[in-house]
Amino acid sequence: MIPLVLLASCASTPEQRAARAQDEATDSARLARALDGFEQAGAPQTCINERRGTYNTTTIGDTILYRFGRDEIFANNAPGCRGAERGDALILQNFQAGLLCSGQIIQTVDVISRVQTGSCALGQFTPYKRVKR
Repeated sequence: MIPLVLLASCASTPEQRAARAQDEATDSARLARALDGFEQAGAPQTCINERRGTYNTTTIGDTILYRFGRDEIFANNAPGCRGAERGDALILQNFQAGLLCSGQIIQTVDVISRVQTGSCALGQFTPYKRVKR
């Protein structure tokens, strides 16, 4: 067992770790720009009602932003949904009509070939509201 752990810890090269750190820094900067002018508006929530109005999604790294109108964003950390950044569709098997909830599984699907490229589970939804100036 110990040799396997040691082998796994050596599996990534310094170049791979540096590239991963660079990707994380880039994602953090993009997320900060996307949330510029917004402030956290309460504690993270388990579910949000997707029927409250039209919304669009943006994926930045492992974070999916659900934007309702101009003044409200819910951020959800969903590791594994990076496929949406390259244009894959997010497919949700929604068993709770009208609700998006943590723990629900999302599949990423290539829109041209219709091949599943990955999946992830939704986390908590952190609300953000536009700061009034």
